[in-house]
Amino acid sequence: MEVRKITDPEDPDSVLVLCRSARRRLKETAMISAAEQRFLTDSGRLQARIAKGKLKREPLVEQAVGALLKKHPKVARFYKLTREGGVLRVERDDGRLEAALERCGDYVLKTDHGLDGAELWKLYMTLLRAEEGALKGALGLWPNFHQLEGRVEGHVFISVLAYHLLCWIGHRLTQRGDTRDWQTLPHGNRSGQ
Repeated sequence: MEVRKITDPEDPDSVLVLCRSARRRLKETAMISAAEQRFLTDSGRLQARIAKGKLKREPLVEQAVGALLKKHPKVARFYKLTREGGVLRVERDDGRLEAALERCGDYVLKTDHGLDGAELWKLYMTLLRAEEGALKGALGLWPNFHQLEGRVEGHVFISVLAYHLLCWIGHRLTQRGDTRDWQTLPHGNRSGQ
């Protein structure tokens, strides 16, 4: 984990923390690789449909290509799809993909608090665990992407609060020798009766 602090050139009261995580780089690279494999499988199926003449009409081909790109937004941006006659060409932009892979595991965090880089990274990772574990998993909520700072702060507060509550529940269960987690606990009568 590499961390470096710099003063924000656009906001002298804030600090930017540049973080580079080797573990996150490996995880994000693997995610892109898996997403690319799924994209290539689906694009291969589409190419086969077009080549066999099962999909001929131009509007339907365009619709199928659009659906393919929409289904795989994480990697579709690295590919160019063109149609020449009855052949769909799928070409990768290696430069663009390499540039994206180079940024994997790199983060820029901004703060106006007196935290050092390591403390800020730890807080950020706590938020990620809260979102992944509590909001996406155990509580079944998805993160919201906000544009306004007040909404971001509210989301962070609720995320950390939910995470701490679930950690407390897990701790209490462990103290009692109970190995279940939040998702396997009975939550009352779900039918509403």
